[in-house]
Amino acid sequence: MIDRRLPFLLTNLLLDELLLRPSSRVINVLSMGHTVGEIHFDDPNLTGNFTGMAAYCQSKLAHVVFTQEFARRTEGTSLVTHDDVTQSKLSLWLRLNTGGRVRRHGSVA
Repeated sequence: MIDRRLPFLLTNLLLDELLLRPSSRVINVLSMGHTVGEIHFDDPNLTGNFTGMAAYCQSKLAHVVFTQEFARRTEGTSLVTHDDVTQSKLSLWLRLNTGGRVRRHGSVA
């Protein structure tokens, strides 16, 4: 989950400075992997059942949760939070290898 921890830490360390500037933006680029991810709070490093794809999808879901919570906590301030899903070869792979559950723009069938 280091992929999620560093942006979380950086964003929170910069928050006071970001709030001082009315034009500040926090932009998080997401992946469709979040739609098939699960967060294993009891085993975040997946030591009991690690696969690269499970770790990737868990990390992307954590990124979505962070973005939504960050937007909620900064609502009413001048700070704007953006998120968007990228389209990549990995997105295509996820659509093809999850039984059709993942569709464009992160929707789940």
